[in-house]
Amino acid sequence: MEGLLEGNHDVSLEQDEVKGRTVISKRSLQPGDIVLHCQPLVAVPNAENHQLCSRCFRQAAKPLRCSRCKMIFYCGSNCQKKDWTSFHKRECPLLAAVHSQIVPPTIRLLGRLAIAMVDRPSSREVVDHMMDHRGKWTEKQMQVYAQMSVFATQYLSPDEGLRDLFQHASHMIRIFCIFSCNNFNVSDQSMNHVGIGLYPEAALINHSCDCNSVATFSDGEAFIRSVKHIPPGQEITINYIELASSKENRNSILSSNFHFVCHCDLCQSGGDRDARLSQPSCNKCRRFLKREEGAYRCKVCAYSISSTRCDDVMDKCRNMSERGATDHVPSLRSALKEGEEVFGIYNEFVILLKNRLIKMSIEGSQFQEATLMSESLLEAYEYLYPSYWPLLGLQLFMHAKLLRLEENCDLKRVSEILRRAHSILMSSHGRCKLTLELDDLCRETEAELNHRR
Repeated sequence: MEGLLEGNHDVSLEQDEVKGRTVISKRSLQPGDIVLHCQPLVAVPNAENHQLCSRCFRQAAKPLRCSRCKMIFYCGSNCQKKDWTSFHKRECPLLAAVHSQIVPPTIRLLGRLAIAMVDRPSSREVVDHMMDHRGKWTEKQMQVYAQMSVFATQYLSPDEGLRDLFQHASHMIRIFCIFSCNNFNVSDQSMNHVGIGLYPEAALINHSCDCNSVATFSDGEAFIRSVKHIPPGQEITINYIELASSKENRNSILSSNFHFVCHCDLCQSGGDRDARLSQPSCNKCRRFLKREEGAYRCKVCAYSISSTRCDDVMDKCRNMSERGATDHVPSLRSALKEGEEVFGIYNEFVILLKNRLIKMSIEGSQFQEATLMSESLLEAYEYLYPSYWPLLGLQLFMHAKLLRLEENCDLKRVSEILRRAHSILMSSHGRCKLTLELDDLCRETEAELNHRR
């Protein structure tokens, strides 16, 4: 693994007594600088999205479908030919043999990794040196991996060379362990999850909830960009998990999936931020409530709410935020209203629920309702995320677009919001289709503003 960063002029791989491998900056990095540009060892899109190209992850208006297995789609003949040479020639019979059953992305990823390991010995060497934390997984997790290995063995069975690569179930289980602690969720430019991939160089970078870099993806490739000034000798860090969550929840996920807890400045502070994310708040003075004898009570104005009521509302918001798009908008509105009344606007499940409702309102051309919710969501994002965070930039961009739809909109405010979004997204995403669209809207808004003057 040490050789993966050889020749890189920006970062080096060093050994830390506590953390183990660390990626260290060799030079002064400014916000927006590319720290690493990584090709995937293997990557696959989500199984249910047939609009995504299986090679570059681009959305295709008229995707090409593999005529043999009829399960893989491409944006055009160029990607189809390249993927056939590198992976799909051996993958196609495996998919054809399952007779149109949906193959989970993790199983398909393992199949592609097996092809890479058989056809390209250097890939096997990379995998052999990847961390698997084999002795740290719970018995329940290992049982899940054992069950997955049975399915994977059946999937690989038509290809003798791939099947023989994993002569013992333990070899395949190790691959699933590697996936669990090294895979990246591949996202589109709007940070929506569109697939999974193994990026060995990027996997060397450690996590921090107060990270100085972010991972974004373009055409299936990973770009690690700095979002803060990073002086020479400082460790490069990224986030492995969603940051709009309490310290307890974040470290529970990190401990379960990656076998460590975070000790960054954000995790050391906790306090008010954690309370806003998870505790109910007073309906009168908005202070956080303390749990006492089966109820949450306000120390100032004596307002109280039963713990049963809080738990019910929390469960309702959690379930409604995670369910499919078939939920009725009135039901979602009702859950959001209850959630905000009990927990306020900063609760993580209230935020997820509000995001769902905004998207549904926009799809239904209910722009005024979407704008009001977007304003509230932006307030929560401003508090929960650092000023350079890409999700904040995306929310600013969306809010500016909604404001522009209003009659006699405040163009000065729209322009200010767009400039903030531009500063954030240029650092996290660089020059891409998203930021080009943002550039156009900035120029259009400035032109209209100057015309009004």
